[in-house]
Amino acid sequence: MKKIFSLLLGVFFLCATALAQRTVTGKVTDDKGNPIADVSIQVKGTTTGTVSKADGSYSLVVPANGKTLVFSSVDMETIEMSLGNQAQISVTMRSQDKSLQEVVVTGYQTVRKKDVTAAISRISASEIDNLPIPNFAQAIQGRAAGVIVSAANGVPGGSLSVLIRGVGSINAGSVPLYVVDGIQLNTGTGSINTQNNPLNFLNPDDIESIEVLKDAAAASIYGARAGNGVILVTTKKGRMGKPKFTFNTFYGKSSALQQVNVLNTQTWLQLRIEALVNSGVAPAAARTTALSNLGLPSSTTQDKIDSLPTFDWQDEAFGKGTIYNAEMSLQGGTQNVNYYLSGSYSKNTSFIAPTDFQRGALLSKINFKINDKISIDNSLSISTFSQNAPYSIGNTGFGNPAYASAMILPNNPIYNPDGTFYGLPGSGQNMVGTFNHNVMAIGEFVKYFTRTNQFIGSLSVNYKILPSLTLKSMIGLDYRLTQDHRYQDPRVNDAFAVNGRLSDQSDWNTNLITTTTLSYNKTFKDVHNVSAFVGVEYRRDQNQWFQADGQGFPSYLLQYLSAASTPVSVSGQWTASGTFSQFGKLGYSYKGRYIFNYTLRRDGSSRFGENNQYGTFQSAQFAWNVKDESFLKSVKAVSDLKLRYSFGQAGNDQIGNVLYAQLYGATRLYGNGSGIFPSQLGNPDLTWENREENNIGLDLGLFKNRVSLTIDAYKRVNKDLLLSRPLYATTGFTTIQQNLGKMENKGLEILLAVTPFDGKFKWTSTFNIAFQQNKVVELYDGLQFLPSDASIRVGYPIGSFFTSEWAGVNPATGRGMWYDKNGNLTYNPTADDRKIIGNIYPKQFGGWNNSFSYKGFSLDAFFQYEYGRVRADGQYTQMMRMAGATVNTLEYGYLTRWQKPGDLVPTPRAFNGLADYNSVGWGSGSRYVFKTDYIRLKQITLGYDIPATFAKKYKLEGARVYVQGINLWTYTEWPSYDPEFTGDNFGIIPQSKNITVGLQVRF
Repeated sequence: MKKIFSLLLGVFFLCATALAQRTVTGKVTDDKGNPIADVSIQVKGTTTGTVSKADGSYSLVVPANGKTLVFSSVDMETIEMSLGNQAQISVTMRSQDKSLQEVVVTGYQTVRKKDVTAAISRISASEIDNLPIPNFAQAIQGRAAGVIVSAANGVPGGSLSVLIRGVGSINAGSVPLYVVDGIQLNTGTGSINTQNNPLNFLNPDDIESIEVLKDAAAASIYGARAGNGVILVTTKKGRMGKPKFTFNTFYGKSSALQQVNVLNTQTWLQLRIEALVNSGVAPAAARTTALSNLGLPSSTTQDKIDSLPTFDWQDEAFGKGTIYNAEMSLQGGTQNVNYYLSGSYSKNTSFIAPTDFQRGALLSKINFKINDKISIDNSLSISTFSQNAPYSIGNTGFGNPAYASAMILPNNPIYNPDGTFYGLPGSGQNMVGTFNHNVMAIGEFVKYFTRTNQFIGSLSVNYKILPSLTLKSMIGLDYRLTQDHRYQDPRVNDAFAVNGRLSDQSDWNTNLITTTTLSYNKTFKDVHNVSAFVGVEYRRDQNQWFQADGQGFPSYLLQYLSAASTPVSVSGQWTASGTFSQFGKLGYSYKGRYIFNYTLRRDGSSRFGENNQYGTFQSAQFAWNVKDESFLKSVKAVSDLKLRYSFGQAGNDQIGNVLYAQLYGATRLYGNGSGIFPSQLGNPDLTWENREENNIGLDLGLFKNRVSLTIDAYKRVNKDLLLSRPLYATTGFTTIQQNLGKMENKGLEILLAVTPFDGKFKWTSTFNIAFQQNKVVELYDGLQFLPSDASIRVGYPIGSFFTSEWAGVNPATGRGMWYDKNGNLTYNPTADDRKIIGNIYPKQFGGWNNSFSYKGFSLDAFFQYEYGRVRADGQYTQMMRMAGATVNTLEYGYLTRWQKPGDLVPTPRAFNGLADYNSVGWGSGSRYVFKTDYIRLKQITLGYDIPATFAKKYKLEGARVYVQGINLWTYTEWPSYDPEFTGDNFGIIPQSKNITVGLQVRF
């Protein structure tokens, strides 16, 4: 009986619940009457909800306690509708004011753009979509005012130099802090093969936005790791609505920006004879010597000379590269689960073989809403990328095609008639001249291969304690394994004598981070907004590497260390560091008009001495939204006006893990026996370099923001610079690391955006420029320059060229001349004659982008430029030896050389032994220091969006075809391959120009 009663009671309650529920239907349209799909309709205070269909209609079962429906959609104003007794509710949604909608990531938090109080540059996904680049840092180049991005070379996936508001250190690192979805990345590299980049793991098309925290006030929330600025990367995430698939692919070709003109065989022979005669060799003997340099007998006739072939090694080495990318993503969500999944594959081969870059990447981002209070976020990025590296990078290796191909004597054949390589060791064929390695054979036989497997993932739990109070706890991991295989084939010169060489290395980086924050935000009486934010964080970085070398292989096919007959060396290292931090932020806003923020962070780091393990960094920020004042609200021409001021402190902890410690080294000393010896003098007072910065800013919008202007001016001072202080050698050490010195950076940044046309034809133009000045303010002990580097001088910029000044060619003798310290001409400058003649960092730089669209067609053209920088061109220096050595030379030098008294020319006489190529003791001074000023068409894209009516026939949401060019045009006076590089430009692979064709389909 009890069972029957219980069953009847259950049925009764089910029926009552069903009767209490009701179904509400309706339609969602915009203010023009068009239906809106994928609008979220949710019963307020519950997890019950649905989304509108393609025709805007919806149907929702509302529980008995449901009183209000909430309608929300991206780019639309949220609407709340009271249910009452209605069974049908239709709504009209209006587009949201983008100035109110746009948010900016500021570090641990997001805020409305209107409430930003610091200097932050933002780059959206639309600006970097489909760029054929291996890593996202390249996408920043020219798009963020005040940020210098320079590729070290043209190696696909190679290293980059990223400087935010200049250089702030002499010996410590200058790399910004990179944060991807809340995880602070370890940017250390451990490859012995190539300039691999730890930022290569992420497909740039998975990025939603990039924020650059430029001033110390914005960056101070990251404390001791933020001294060089912070770059925040937010990847795409799920959105409520039906699943949306996007497939994108592009393919293209790459080639060298240019080649340099060098001499043919006959002209080089003539110049070689001239160089010998100028050095005092009799003409007949000079001819004999020059012929022997080409491997020819002295009896060679002129007819034979005239018929000698010229082989273009440079053209053979500088071939064509390919670019391929394919990716697919899935985005969608329900009331309780949002997701974004993507997979991609890309391959980029350089125009100089065998250099390439391949990447396979997976990204998963899922948000689970457990209930109204608890949600879980999970992000997983898995990637593997590999590189076939060039034989050498940035040096004068004879087997490096980027360095040697233009200087191999042109009568050397590249191939034998049967297609095999000419001049291999042991073949009985000898290449003539200094560069006697067949670089094409080396590219074919030598295997320098690097593979990196990387995992970056995080799990966070959000608990909404109160509507205004949220607790968040996150744990993240950045793990990277880099494996190098460096094999020199016994068929090439460098390994022939030992029958092959092999080095294998494994490098592990493990970065664990956990962060817990508590945030509060509440508005009182629609007037006073109070926000507070506190957190604790722990980060541990660990690196370990192992390398083994061997030589002597029975066959070039056996490329394994176990096959080596002679073990050469084994080495390895382990190191780690940890940081524990507490931080907080307090904010107050009055009617959104006056905004004040204060941040404080305290870091404890294992990298510093016991007397200075903890540091405190703080900032204060203020903004005034002048447009909200009554006297300006009625001025329709002014749509936005905000004034900003900030002061902040940040630190630089990029000094190595144990620089503070008294160290002992272990090595083989006496009779092959092991020993321990003091290797580093400790300093328990060693601490972080400190950055203090003042910033004032203006944000102005005119004519409904069709004209917008952002201006920032700053003064940044870096103190307690890390320097090596000399010691008397009698102490057993020559230097000690101390915090000494001061440096200053100041500058002005301007961003101007205008939309001249905003109808069927739309044109948007964005221009940014940065002016930057740097100088060393103070060293130590009253020194005006560093004893170890005289170019670092008080009152002058870091990165200065300190050398003798080139004065040109003496028209009477053809000899090169320099100025001495008194301005007089000399053939032999001394150390006292040196002076500052320029700087390796630009004074002005920026970018200019124009976007046009009309009836489905779009055209984007982006220019990037730098001005005020000079560089020494090591490659050009080597190619201007003018037959003073047995290497080929530039045609420019030949055509502009001195030949007889009275010649007014820029190039000195050809001279054997290079006595006029170099001055005694001081190289060539400023002769080969050139301006690198350039304007470059960095990107141009022409696209067409397939009409929606056509796409719907094939069940597609949309499709787009496009063609894109990268680096197609450059204006510069730089005399060599390319003005964009870092270092001394010795044998680097230069940048390439690319053309790709792509297709994007959405369904």
